[in-house]
Amino acid sequence: MSTIRKIILILTLFISNTSLFAQKETELIAQNLQTANFSNLLVFWNTEVELTILEQSNQKLSSPQEANQQLQSFFNNKSIVGFEKMLNEQ
Repeated sequence: MSTIRKIILILTLFISNTSLFAQKETELIAQNLQTANFSNLLVFWNTEVELTILEQSNQKLSSPQEANQQLQSFFNNKSIVGFEKMLNEQ
């Protein structure tokens, strides 16, 4: 097999694996939101989280723990019991 074919094969495998990993991450986040496991979301946050919540005019940086508390409070105050995932197709 030529070197170019090997490189193309390796790149194809790498890209498909990366895509599957991102899809699994998205599914995990959606599942945690659907089951209200906000503490499980901590692994997905950076050290600072930029958070904007509906009906609140200001956007602010929060720690992961603060962001989780605000997100949980939003879900509880709005009595959100579920949601639908929508694909962003461009």
